[in-house]
Amino acid sequence: MTQNNNRINTKLQRAEEKYQRNLQLFKERAPALYQQISKSARPRLSVDPESLEICRLTADGRQIYGTTPVNHAVKEVEFFQKVMSGKIYAPKPSNLDLTFLIKEKAFYATAKKYAEFIGSRPEKRNNLLPANLDLVVFGIGLGLHCEMLVNSRQFTNITIIENDIVNLIASMYVVDWNAMLAGLDDKSTITFHIHQGEGHDAQFEKSLREHFLRLYPSIGVSTLIYNHEPFAREYDKAKHIIEEYASHVKVSSEMIGPEAQRLFNANENILRNFPAINFEKTRASHDRILAIVGAGPSLDNYAPIIKEQRDKFYLISAGSGLSSLVRMGIKPDLHFELEFQHLATSLLTHLNQEIDLKELDLICTYEAHPGFTGLFRKTYMFIPESSELQPTIGNSHTLRRGGITCTNGATAFASTVSNHDIYLIGLDFAHTGGAHHSKTNISNDETLPDNLMRLKTVSESRSANIKLKDTSGGEVFTSVGLNSARITMETLLTAIPNKVYNCSKGAHIEGTEYVSEHSLQDTILKLPDVPDSDSTIAFECDSIDIESVVQRTKDVLESSLNIAEEIYQTVSTFENNAKNNAIKVREIFNSIGYKVGGDIGKYRNAMSVSKYPLYQLFVVSNFTSDDYQKELVNTWLTDYRNYLEFLKPLFFNMIENRNFVTDKDWMF
Repeated sequence: MTQNNNRINTKLQRAEEKYQRNLQLFKERAPALYQQISKSARPRLSVDPESLEICRLTADGRQIYGTTPVNHAVKEVEFFQKVMSGKIYAPKPSNLDLTFLIKEKAFYATAKKYAEFIGSRPEKRNNLLPANLDLVVFGIGLGLHCEMLVNSRQFTNITIIENDIVNLIASMYVVDWNAMLAGLDDKSTITFHIHQGEGHDAQFEKSLREHFLRLYPSIGVSTLIYNHEPFAREYDKAKHIIEEYASHVKVSSEMIGPEAQRLFNANENILRNFPAINFEKTRASHDRILAIVGAGPSLDNYAPIIKEQRDKFYLISAGSGLSSLVRMGIKPDLHFELEFQHLATSLLTHLNQEIDLKELDLICTYEAHPGFTGLFRKTYMFIPESSELQPTIGNSHTLRRGGITCTNGATAFASTVSNHDIYLIGLDFAHTGGAHHSKTNISNDETLPDNLMRLKTVSESRSANIKLKDTSGGEVFTSVGLNSARITMETLLTAIPNKVYNCSKGAHIEGTEYVSEHSLQDTILKLPDVPDSDSTIAFECDSIDIESVVQRTKDVLESSLNIAEEIYQTVSTFENNAKNNAIKVREIFNSIGYKVGGDIGKYRNAMSVSKYPLYQLFVVSNFTSDDYQKELVNTWLTDYRNYLEFLKPLFFNMIENRNFVTDKDWMF
């Protein structure tokens, strides 16, 4: 008995020594984490008398695991490896045919070469692990599974997410984090994300998003998830954040087709002398309900109230919400547009047959398609904060946080010019009841002109497979694009002073208060009668210098193409090493920000030119063998060279000739 006690005491002494070494490591390399550890309680630990393993105890004195910690970790890691080896990770070749980069079939040869490789394997895409494999571990436990995963040398970047700092502290008595870090090669990392407790949710979520931004594009292609039991269910919120981010990041950066079209639209609209809204001087003054109206299915529920009490509302229609309102017999006070394609001109020209748009004023981005701006009585323009032209056009003419959808933009506009409460009507951000738009929306027409058929096709083809909470606490399904718009709206609502109400049966929007039809009626009854007026927004506008805008456009595009040339030279040095090539692609992504020197507009444009080609290269590098790398990279380089040589004369001829109007939409 005495001998066993001595062995236990020796074990505890060595555990304490290991803890002190780990503590010194965090003090030197992670001071903020060290401070958090220093202020936290110690875990309840014991030594198992038979295995002499350090064990973590629950509050009632039981061991957390149903077996010894080592045995639990071994079985868990073995199960993970078995599941990992049986999954299909390689994307379908059809997903890599980049058909939206101005030049049709720009990278078709690379996609075809990848397809040939995948097709040549008897197992097709089965059991083909990425060459560059990242890992997200949910739960530290005692750290034994982390040690095994790190020592397997399979993973380039391991992200460990932990909700309770005490678990990290417990692991410091059991595993040697210093040895694990020392054993990594110079391309690999271990990153801790430890929740700091109650009141720190926003900070924790922000750090997660920033981290995975740095790991793009691995997060969407070659990152695996490891759940440590019995704690896995404690991380549902963090997993949801990562899943949302992985989908959001895919639509948050533009492609060169849409991006270039927006850029040249803006040049043309400024050339035509459309005035820029001065947001520092423009103010709304009214006592009516300020409402943003979208085209979501819930508009059908609230429209009768709007129609019956029309004089109590100041209505800003957004995007195709205008077509829904017009067909309900409701004319808005103002219309808002972000659309930049010919399709928007076709839609509004068609709608002009049902309502004289000269009765309405238009608020739109300078990036809007020039074809529809002349349809309205007056047109006032702004520049989005994400535009490459924002530094030239200036802060006073910039609309902040209004991206992705017209409804988001209209809400940002309303909050910029007014401190009034804002009512969001028909902003479902979901396929409510399986419907994508209100019943009267133009996308639901049985017959549409040929030039508008895309409205119907897009509406029917959107996949709504993301599950969200709705405004009543139930469930609703949404698509990647709509979900990204909701995330952007929630970001906006954290930064504005207005109280915002959600009149919708669709997705719950954090930062809003749900208002039912009955509650909206009650609110209206309490409002005083307000005399009608021609305008309740006093616009102050300025003119924009076209020469400075053209020069900025030229500078931005030259920067993007120069960066593309540097990328070409870097990729030309790639060798037959799949993992190294994949890592180098990610390093190229990270280097673009440094190359533009903090100029957000130049960064956005450079990404629009090269993001998806590099994404394709990252995928094919990950999922083809070493001996196939050079052949495939050379094919990509040929595609990339042809693509760049196509862009240069297209862009610079338009700039030199001051002919900024495109004859077709630059996306296929």
